[in-house]
Order: sequence, then C-alpha cells, then structure tokens
Amino acid sequence: MNLWLLTSQFPPSVIGGIARYVASAADMFARAGHQVTVVAVDQMEGEEVMPSGARVLRFVPRGRVFAQDVSKDATHHNPAFPYNILAYPIALSYELTERLTSYVQRDGVLPNVIECQEYLALPYYLIQRRLVERHPLSNVPLLLHLHSPDFCITRANRQPRHRLPGYWIGRMERFCMLAADAVLSPSAFLANEVAREIPQLAGAIEVIPYPYPPLPALRTAPDRGDLVFFGRLEPRKGVMELVEVCDRLWLRGCDIRLTLIGDDTPFGPRGMSVGAWLRQQYRRWLDKGCLVITGASLPPEALWQRLERAWAVVVPSTWENYPNVCIEAMALGKLVIASTSGGQAEMIGSDGESGMLFSWEKPGDCAAAIERALSLSVEQVQAIGARARERITALTAFESVLPQRIAHFEHIIASRRPRRSFPSPMPDIPPPARPATPDAVPGLLSVVVPYHNLGAYIAETIGSIVASSYRPLEIVVVDDGSDDPASLAALEQIAQRYADLTRIVRYDRGGLARARNRGAQAARGEFLAFVDADDLVEPAFFERAIEVLQRYDNVSFVYSWVRFFGESDACWPTWNAEFPYLLAHNMLTAFVVVRRSDFLMWGQNNTSLRYALEDHDAWISMVEQGCVGVSLPDLLVRYRLRSDSMYHSLSEAQILEMYDQIVTRHRSLYERYGADLFALQNENGPGWRWNHPGADPPDVVQQQRIAELQHRVVRLERLLAIPLRVRRALRRVWKR
Repeated sequence: MNLWLLTSQFPPSVIGGIARYVASAADMFARAGHQVTVVAVDQMEGEEVMPSGARVLRFVPRGRVFAQDVSKDATHHNPAFPYNILAYPIALSYELTERLTSYVQRDGVLPNVIECQEYLALPYYLIQRRLVERHPLSNVPLLLHLHSPDFCITRANRQPRHRLPGYWIGRMERFCMLAADAVLSPSAFLANEVAREIPQLAGAIEVIPYPYPPLPALRTAPDRGDLVFFGRLEPRKGVMELVEVCDRLWLRGCDIRLTLIGDDTPFGPRGMSVGAWLRQQYRRWLDKGCLVITGASLPPEALWQRLERAWAVVVPSTWENYPNVCIEAMALGKLVIASTSGGQAEMIGSDGESGMLFSWEKPGDCAAAIERALSLSVEQVQAIGARARERITALTAFESVLPQRIAHFEHIIASRRPRRSFPSPMPDIPPPARPATPDAVPGLLSVVVPYHNLGAYIAETIGSIVASSYRPLEIVVVDDGSDDPASLAALEQIAQRYADLTRIVRYDRGGLARARNRGAQAARGEFLAFVDADDLVEPAFFERAIEVLQRYDNVSFVYSWVRFFGESDACWPTWNAEFPYLLAHNMLTAFVVVRRSDFLMWGQNNTSLRYALEDHDAWISMVEQGCVGVSLPDLLVRYRLRSDSMYHSLSEAQILEMYDQIVTRHRSLYERYGADLFALQNENGPGWRWNHPGADPPDVVQQQRIAELQHRVVRLERLLAIPLRVRRALRRVWKR
C-alpha cells in the first residue's frame, strides 16, 4: 500500500506530540513493507529515507523564508503569498496543498490513502481543492487523524475562544472533520469530545491507539514520595490543579516531593507563564525542595534516568487526547496516577490494576489517589508497573496496531463514494426545497451587469465576460437610468459588437439592488452571475463555479478569491459561507454564480439598502434558508477599487444604519446566534471593521506595526548615538 502522511511536526525539529506519532506510524508501516512518504513542515528543505525505508519530504514554509516581507503588502506578488494575507497556520495549509500536488505530479504515482492531522486545520485547502476542482488527488481517500483539535485545546487552556484568527482555525478544523473520507481517533475520550461538538460524527469515528516502539523497563527501586510530572507546563495538563492538591497535602504534613519536567507555556488569564505563576504562588515549597520546576524538558535518556527513582508518574490532565507521556511511563514500567479526563484512563483500564485513576469532578479524589499510591509497598508499586508495561504493550505495539490500521485503510478505500452533497458546517439548517423554474434554459449562464454611467469601463468588463471558457452564455446589461452621453454611446457599441450574446434592458434610476433583481428576472438561464460594470472576471471563473453547482445538489452559490485593481493591487480571500460569522461580516463579494431559481426565491437584493451591503443581506437570506455558499480558493475575479465609488464614500453612520436594517430583517437569526456574535465582537471589535476571519484582528496588526516602528526607532537611536536622557524623553513621548 502506498501511504502519504502529512504533518506540521516531525523529528528532529519537534520530538513529542504529533511528531512522535507520525515518526512511529511511518516506521511501523514501512517496516511492514508498505511504501510510506511523510510530507513534513521543517526548518530545512530536503528529502531523505529513514532506516525503515520511509521517505521524508521536508519543506520550509514561505512564511519563514520571507518573514521580513510578510507585512509589506497584501498582493499575490509578495514572495511570501499567501502568508501576507492569511495567519500562519492557514497559509501553511494553502502551501502544503501546493507542495503535495507538486510532489505527486513529480512522482507520477498516486497514493492509495492520504493521512493528515486535524490540528490547526492542516488539510483544509487540500480538502477544499479536492471538493471544488479537478485536482489530481480528488479521488484519493483522505483520512483525518485526530490528535488535539485547537478548538478543544483553546477551551481547555482557558484562552479566548472567539479571538480571530484562532476562532476561524477551529471552524476550519470542524470542516475538515466533516469533509474527510474517514476520521480516526487514538482514544474514545477524544472521539466523544469531538462528537459532542459535531453531532454528525457521533458513531462515525474509528478508535485505534497510537503505535509506539518498545522501551526498556526500569528496574531500580523507587523512592517513596517522589512524584514526577513530565510534559508541557500547559493549563490543560492539570499541573496547576496538581500543585494545588499537593499544597494541601504538604500543609497536612504529607511527605511528598513533586518534580515538574517540561517546557513552559503561557497562562493567558494571568498574563504570565504557567511556570511563573506556580513559582509566584508556591515559593515556600520551592524553597523547601518539596516542589521542583525544571523549566525545560529533558532528553529521553536523561528523563528515563530521572524516572528510575520516581515512586509514581502523575498525568493530571483536565483535558487530554492519548498522551505519549502516559504511554512512555507505562512502557517503562512505572506506576502512573492519572485523571480520567483523557485517553490515559483507557490506557490504564481498571483503577488499581495497571495504575491509579482519579476524577477531577470528585473533590478530593486526586489527593486520595496520591495517598493510595503512597500507601503501597515497593513490591506492589513494581507489580503495578509490570502490569502497566504489559497492558500498554498489548495496546500500542506495532504488531497490535498495524493490522487494525491496515484493515481501516482497506475499509476506507473500499467504501469511498463520490459526494453529491457539499459538507455543510450548519447541520441544523436543512437544505431548501428548491423551486422549479420552467422558463430556465438548462445549462445557460445569464451574466447580469448593472450599469449606470460607467462608459469608461464597460467595454473591458464585457470583454472579460465574453472571454469566458463557459458556454452557453448570455449577457444581460441592466441600464439603470444612465444619462451620460458618452456612457450611453459606449453601451450602444457593446450592443452592436456582441449582438449575439448581449441584451440591454433599460429602467429609470432605481439603484444597484433593483438593477440586480431586474436583471435576474429578465434572465433566461439556469445559472445566474453578477458582474458590476467596472469589474473583470478571469476566463475560468464561470466554468469552475458551474462545475461545483452541477456536482453538488445542496450548493446554491459559488464565488472565488478576489484580486483588486485600479487604486489597489491587494487581494482578499473568501470562505465558505456560514453562521454566525456571516452575520457579523460579509464573507464574499457580489461576484457569484448562483442557481437562478434560488436567487429569485430567497436572494433578491433588498432595495432599501441603497448605499451598499445589499449583497451581504442577500447571502444571509439564502444561507438562512439552507443554501450553501462555496469558495474557490483562487484569484478568479478582479474588483476595481475607485475612490469615487459609492461604497468608498460611505460614512460610519451610513454603515451602521444599514447594519441596523439587516439585523431588523433577520432578527431571529441574530437572536439565535447572539452569544457567539457577542463573543466575536467582544474579542475582536466591531464586525464591519474586520478584514476576514483568517487574518489577525485590526488591533493585533496595529500592535505589530507599532512594535516594528519601535524597533526601527531603537536602531536609529543606536546609529545616531543619541544620549540616554534624550532617548528616554523620546520614549515617554512615544508612549503618550
């Protein structure tokens, strides 16, 4: 079997977590005779073959190579594109898809299965491209392997859950889970946690433990009272709760020594690291030697040497997946005291047999488990450790995991079927009962061009539409009361030049919303597209959009990323439309290809929105009815930016007035998603000021720019040798 594993972490750059799993899995599959390719994000480019025979393709992301160029502009010409317009994890997903595609095309051989982590939505753009284009990997089954979804970790680490772009990365992770051909979890705990968040996955997640290579058993006598935690000092790892329990035990005179081994991480609610908070709170126990915080992880051999004298290893996580630390401790033959909030409970099994279990939901349970462990004899501790080693070996040994994994792969390959429904992130909104349109010409695309005194641009716009690769096609120009002689003349020239494709319908001035509606009503096509009279489309846009509409029964409108021109050459990514984000900020422009029947029934523009946002209101109306909107992740349309355009002349008061109208029209929706909308705007500021969900919010960008300027000021001060007192005065002014 030809297997490809995609990962954002791999040794030696990263040792634990996902990196350790991928290295072990690649080794297991390759030693069994399967062809294995690992595509890994790394700090150096290269290709190598592991001793097991697995091939590793390492690449350095453009966002690291061109880090100094990322913030300079938002164009597709930027050498770091798309890191200059997307947050790093999201741009990494985009680049991984490019890299993977080039590797497969170079090899000329398709894998049988692709496996990828869900963490930080790494396969998002691979999945999206497989769904919306004729991608070389479209027919290769994709397995999503759960490790620790960011949307779960954020909650467990007590971080702001609606802060952009982290909130959106969580939404992307959910989409990946819904759109993958299969989802695999190492633990039932993690599978249940994900199914609780995404009910459609209940019962659909296969559970197979991580594979793990054998470790030497530790045979030295343990030191009574010596407890060790190893792993990241992360809030969800339960280290703060564990030290609090030990604090109470120390106050009661209990003779225990707790050593925390691992790298420090931030503790958001306190504005400091976990290690710093523990040192601040429990200084007296540190001074007495009861508590030891190493501040860094140890190499494996040094860690094993330290564990030789440990009475027990504690895994106190408040949320966990299938922790390598528990596998490793049990494989070394150590007594493990573990919480039930994760896959570690499944490793241990029955309480007291292969380890000690406690529940954080039961007050005093952790302290009781520690005291039970301390009451054991050395022989009892060693016996539990021996049983732990035997149990974890049976669960994670290659010869145990391999047949389960291969059988799962074979099932995925055999059961894969083409999709007729696009994965929807809103299962609670059923698909619409689509109305019949007996007057529609099957397959015909009607391109509606609202027009008012834009004679300087119309020829270029119509030319781009005519150059489209899609046929059959008609162009319906809606002349919305033009009174400029030059513009009227330009329109007549268009009518004569493209008489076989173009119809012109004329009305008194009624505004953009009414012009779009009347164009849709006058159209004859099954499909409808809107192109403003000063904008442009790429030749492939209509064809690619209609292909998606024809592929999926539940998709109603399709659009693409946007490239600006005229007074800006920036670009803007769009996203599959979903609530609640769409209620706070538009996720697409008016460049869409839509089923005409759906637009006439649910999407006609509200004519009371005379200045702007009429298209935003329309997409809300359609999604509210169950219509699915899909983004093509390519720059296929060009939006002309003009300082004299109606939108760019709007005041803040006008924008707020229009949003008030939208909320009034869709009040029940805003009430339904009120809690999420409050959190989004509370953590990111007013929705109409956001650029898009995959970028840092405005205040973060502003802070980054301030930091850049401050760095430049410091450099200039040094270069100019400004006296210290003058520099301090300048900094005081700067802070004000």
